[in-house]
This record gives sequence, C-alpha cells and structure tokens, in this order.
Amino acid sequence: MDPYLKYLNSLIAKNKKEFAGLTPEPGYISYSKTYEAGDYRSELIKKLEGKSQWLFQKTKPFLNDISKGCMLCGQGEWSCLFITGLCNANCFYCPASQHEDHLPTTQSLEFNNPDEYIEYLKRFRFKGMSVSGGEPFLFFDRTLDYIQTAKKALGNDLYIWMYTNGIAGDKEKFSKLAETGLTEVRFDIGATGYSTEYIKNAAGIVPVITVEIPAVSDEIDNIKKALPELVELGVKHLNFHQIRLTRHNYNKVLKRNFTFLHGERVTVLESEITALEIMNYVAENSISIGVNYCAFQYKSRFQKAGYRKKVSNEFKIPGETVTQNGFIRRILLDKKPEAGLLLKESGQLGWYELEGYYLIELQLLKQLKDKLTLVIVEYWGVSLEKDKEIIPIRARSCQPLVIRKESLDDFIKLVEEAPVLPPSDPFLFESWRMEYIESEWRGYY
Repeated sequence: MDPYLKYLNSLIAKNKKEFAGLTPEPGYISYSKTYEAGDYRSELIKKLEGKSQWLFQKTKPFLNDISKGCMLCGQGEWSCLFITGLCNANCFYCPASQHEDHLPTTQSLEFNNPDEYIEYLKRFRFKGMSVSGGEPFLFFDRTLDYIQTAKKALGNDLYIWMYTNGIAGDKEKFSKLAETGLTEVRFDIGATGYSTEYIKNAAGIVPVITVEIPAVSDEIDNIKKALPELVELGVKHLNFHQIRLTRHNYNKVLKRNFTFLHGERVTVLESEITALEIMNYVAENSISIGVNYCAFQYKSRFQKAGYRKKVSNEFKIPGETVTQNGFIRRILLDKKPEAGLLLKESGQLGWYELEGYYLIELQLLKQLKDKLTLVIVEYWGVSLEKDKEIIPIRARSCQPLVIRKESLDDFIKLVEEAPVLPPSDPFLFESWRMEYIESEWRGYY
C-alpha cells in the first residue's frame, strides 16, 4: 500500500478508537459525498481567486487583513496561556470541559505566578502571548496580573491578546487591561447568541477588536446579519475556526446533523464550508472587515510544528538538526572501528561521538556516502515537564530508519530539496513526514 494512504488509514483507525463505545456513532462522510463536498469546496475557493490570499503553505486563507496575533501563531512565535478552566458559558462546540479552575497552564506546564511564566516566555523567546480559558474575566485580577507582568518585562517585544465571551467584562475592566498592555481582544459571539452588545465595552478602548468563532452552519444567517454591526463597532478581524469533535463536546455536537471528517482529529465538514461561504459573502458584498479561516489542517500542522521548533532548538546538541516540522534529526553510524577510521581519515569536521554511535552532519554524509553501507536516521521530539524548573524529556517520534547505500542519494535529495509530494518508499515517506509540514488541504475522507 502507498505509504501516504497507509498513514491516512492509520488516522481513521485512531479516530474510531478515540470514540469507540460512545453512542450514537459519528456520521462520518460517505465515499460518494467526499467527491460532492470536495467539488463544492473547490468551487468556493475558486470564487475567492484574486480576492483572498493564502498563508502557511496554502493552509490558511484570508480576506482583506489578518491579525498580527494570527501571523505570530503560524510562525510559531505564540504562547497561549489558559488562565483557568472555568467558563460562564455553555457553548455546544467547546472542545474542553470548562468546569474547573486550575493554575495558569500552557502546553501542560503549570505556573504558580506570573514571574515563572515570564521566565518561560523569555527562555523560548516568544513574541506573542494570549490569555484564554475558560473565561479570563472570571479571574480578572489573575488575568490582569499576568498581562501586566508580561508587558512590564517584555514591553513592545511582546504582542498580547485575550479570548473572551465578554459576559463578565465591562468598560472599566477593559480600560485596565488596555492600560497594562492588552493590544487585542477576541470575542466569541457564538457564546452570546451572536449579540454584539458585549463588544461595545471594548470598542475604542482596546486597540484591536476581533471576533473569533467556530463556523457553525446553523448560524450562517445570524453571522451575516451581525457583519454590518461588527464593522460599525470597529471590529477589524473575523476569525473562523473549524469545529472539532472531542469527548467533552461529543453529546452536544452529535445532536446536530453534521458530517464528520477524518484527519489528525475528527472535524466537521459543514464548519469548513460555512467559513468559505461567509468569506465569499464578505468578498461579494465588499464588506470592510478582515476574515480568515483557521482550518484544523492548518492548526494541527503549524501550531504544533511551531512549538516543537521552539523546544527542539533550545535542547538540541551539536550535530543534530531541527527540521521544518520541528523534530530533531540525527544521522548515525554504528560505532564500529571501520566507521571511526573512515571519519578520522576524512579529515573533516562535523562528526561527534555518542554511546554506541557516531553522529554526523548532513554535509559530511554527502562527502562519505559512496563509502558507506547504510546510515541510521532518527527523529526525536522534546516534551517539557515542570517542577521547580523546566525539564526536557526526549523521545523518538518514529522508529529509527535504516537508509541503505542505494537510497542515500534519495534521502539527501529529500532533505535538501523539500519535495511537495510524499515519497512512495516507506522509509523515505517517514522521513518526509518528520522533515516537512504538509502543504495545502487534503481531499475529504
């Protein structure tokens, strides 16, 4: 079987396993509907030609303008701090439980106070910080403290925004947030029946006002109706997310007549179509608001790769390379006498001794490839744990790949030339998957 198709099948199996035993079962897209839906998506995209732009390897389309925060997100320069897990709304699409308060958290790391979090931001050189939840206004003093401390420590080097439903906000609170460093606020009007009332508390106070909501097909008329009001209130951006199915929102989401798609996670077909339809509506009616669609294919690739790169670059050792997809690549030779002799006789730099192996750089592999029988290629990821300090935990991201002599040229070409299409060789495909962020959207399946 083609290795790319095998990989997609593995995602289907993983998704079905995640929701096994839950009833009713998700209504996954049928084989025939994949073509119908795919053709309609292509038609909507074609209508946007010359009006929209695409970012991040054609995974994120936008109209008119896009927030600086969204750019920092795609570039891997953003840290999202979940200030609490508690929320005062009950949105059917929310992927989290939203029922418990907890310490401020990012990437499973908990912070006891703002100073700890600022050290984290500094260490990994983040340029953007967002405060999310739950609902940040439920713990306003905590939210204010983290934003104020971050801005005081990092100044204009840090772009700060916040996610909220706005229910517990007021003009005084927004004024305090703006004074202490909040540049952008993103309202989820889906939590408030698509009302624009809560936005008025921030309009003219916080410099950048954004509406960020999941694209809900049932609410397309309400979203269109709200557009003139959003423009009048000075809302600069309208960001759409694709609805994702989780164990937290399972029962609520399945009450709606949605079609579910496979991928790295289970997503909703109608959500993507709705986002593209509204983008076309905005373009056709020349509505002066920036619109971007945050497809889950974009999120699962660029957000994860960006974080991996930050961490990998901090903890890699000499001889290791961080790939575009954020994994650490190691090219290894078995530590045998003949390998050591070959390296020493080459008179070249770019090799290092490890326990049981020689670690060599790509440039040295290119020079020695005709004299080698095989190399071992490993890809590693780094996760973080936190006690009194941050501790890196390294683990292989896939099985070690044995690249034999006859495939060395193909491996070198793959690493240097970044092929868009996945290789048909299983070992080279696995390397391609670790090296690169996949471009463009997949067909529906």
